[in-house]
Amino acid sequence: MTQPASWANFKSLDNTAVFTFAMLFVFSIPWENAIPVPGIGTSSKALGIPLLALWLLQLAIRSNFRSLTTFHLIAGFFIFWCACSLFWAVDPNTSLTQIQTFLQLYLLCLILWTELYSEQRCLAFCQAYVLGAVVVAIFIFINYYEGNVTRWDRRASIGGVDENDIALVISTALPISWLLFNTRINYAGKLQGLLRVINLAFLPAAVTAIIMTGSRGGFVTLIPTAAYIIFTIFSGQISLKKKLLIFPIVAGAIYTVFQYAPTQPLMRIIGTLEHLATRNVSGRWDIWQAGLTAWNSSDFSILFGLGVGGYSSSVGRAAHNTPLSVMVETGAIGIAVFFLILLSLLVAVLKRGRVRLTGYALFSVTLLSVWFIGVLALSWEYRKPTWVIWSILICLAYAIPSNNRARAISSRPSHR
Repeated sequence: MTQPASWANFKSLDNTAVFTFAMLFVFSIPWENAIPVPGIGTSSKALGIPLLALWLLQLAIRSNFRSLTTFHLIAGFFIFWCACSLFWAVDPNTSLTQIQTFLQLYLLCLILWTELYSEQRCLAFCQAYVLGAVVVAIFIFINYYEGNVTRWDRRASIGGVDENDIALVISTALPISWLLFNTRINYAGKLQGLLRVINLAFLPAAVTAIIMTGSRGGFVTLIPTAAYIIFTIFSGQISLKKKLLIFPIVAGAIYTVFQYAPTQPLMRIIGTLEHLATRNVSGRWDIWQAGLTAWNSSDFSILFGLGVGGYSSSVGRAAHNTPLSVMVETGAIGIAVFFLILLSLLVAVLKRGRVRLTGYALFSVTLLSVWFIGVLALSWEYRKPTWVIWSILICLAYAIPSNNRARAISSRPSHR
């Protein structure tokens, strides 16, 4: 039976509205704490409420739902296990709050899975995340030059967010911006050229912004991205025209960063190796030891953990290490499931790319490496960027056409 034209138009409008709000939501995540919304909280929460309502409406209209992958099933079980920990949690109130956060993050994961069904949509969402990181970098520049910095090391951030957190947000956007710079996306008019300029200019701006945060961990996470960029340039994946454009910009950026970068944050970063030799890691070593002691207090806690949110309740501080936080709070079972999530992502990326570290596969491995190195010093299992990054990777892997999965998009120079 043919549907009325008005019903078809409504379905099309509904699909467009969900996609638009999802884009705005992802765009707002990097800087969500910079501009609070009165009566609601963060900007991402203000956008997330209508996004969820529209998505639920879309589910009611659609007659089918996109099949879930192994990643989604394992991630769903991880959320279920976290919810089960409420029954033995050392701090039930904190656990309940954390479980609600995890459920919201999993809903976000499902929303992005239903929306990012094509390659172009995945890349558009990637661009939204990068533009959000551009906003973050701008806020950091403004705060630094206006003197809104920490007293001792003159470290800049935004909206009261920890400098290390904001540095990792920027760092995760760097390999994405490089991929987008080398990938043709079907944007109208001159928008594609403008976005390529923004993506390229973001690279030196982001490095400078990370230095302004004074984050040692954020600076270390630049290593996989630097290797990714060098590999794509010298492996013949970049056209000569682009190389002629990139090399002077990179040379100028390196000179500018080391010539004009703020001295105190830069010296803090340069002393990273010396700092690591002390095994202090900004006081994290004692926090990790205390967490391991709490986790090892009984056979039950080793296997089942202290319950979600139990780390900060037992130790008095956040773990500042995502794998350790997950292990202490959800036990050996929880950390095993958590690493299965990462393994399912890696397998999907490599399998869809025919185990060739080119194109999307190389990009995905790089982004996952940046995230993993960064979260070794941060508690990011319940942060939105983590679940957005995971979603982008799994959606991008499955969005590549099955008859051309080994295509290396970033390796083919585009011609207009």
